[in-house]
Amino acid sequence: MEAKRTVSWNLKDGSPISAEIIVERFATPDTQDWDGYTVKAQSRPIEHTAIVLNVNGKRMDVGMWQVGTVDDELASNVPGDAESARKVMALGGYAHVGRVVVSEEVYKKIQQAIKDATAEAEQDEKYRAAKGIADDEKAKREAAETKRTAELKATVIPQEAVAAYRKYHTADKAWENEDEGAWTLINTYQDALEAQCGIYPEEARRIMSEAVAEENYGIHD
Repeated sequence: MEAKRTVSWNLKDGSPISAEIIVERFATPDTQDWDGYTVKAQSRPIEHTAIVLNVNGKRMDVGMWQVGTVDDELASNVPGDAESARKVMALGGYAHVGRVVVSEEVYKKIQQAIKDATAEAEQDEKYRAAKGIADDEKAKREAAETKRTAELKATVIPQEAVAAYRKYHTADKAWENEDEGAWTLINTYQDALEAQCGIYPEEARRIMSEAVAEENYGIHD
C-alpha cells in the first residue's frame, strides 16, 4: 500500500514550497516462477519512505538519510554531519530536509506527516502478515544468537589456544607460518576465541568479504 501526505509552507523570500511524503508498505509475492514452474515462496515485507520537495515548480527527491536536526547531527559521529549542522545553524534553521533548511515547526509537521502516512500504509494486510512472520523469525534468531554467545563466553579455552590466537590472529596465518599446532587450536576454538577475545581486523574483513560475496552471488569460496 502507498500512502501520501503533503506539508506546505513558504520560504523566507515568500516562495511556496511543499514536501510530499510517500510511504510504501507491501509484501513480495508468495510464489515465484522457476523455469516455468510456479513454486511457493515466503513473502517478505518491503518498506520504503521518501520525500519529494517542490520549490517553485522544481522537484527534488530526498532520501530519509538526508533529513536531520541540528542537535542530532552535532551528536553524530558520521563524517560531515557536524559541518552540516553548523551550516543549518548559521542560517537560523532547526533542521534540514535535503538542502532545504526548515524551522522546528515545519520539521515537526513533516515528521507527523511521515508518522501518519506510515500508519496508513502499514494497514496493508499482506504486508502485516509478512511483517509478523519476519519479526517472529528475527526474534528467534536473536534469541538463538544470545544463547550461543552465552555458551561461547562460558567455554573453557586452553591457554595455548589463547596464546596461538593472540600471536597469529587467524588460523590461516598460523598455517602460513607452518604452525600446525596453532592452526588446529585456533580452528577448534575459533568461535569461543572470537567471543571472548574479540575479532581481529583481518578476520573481520574476511567475514565481510564472504558476506558480500554471498549477498551478490549466493556463493563464496
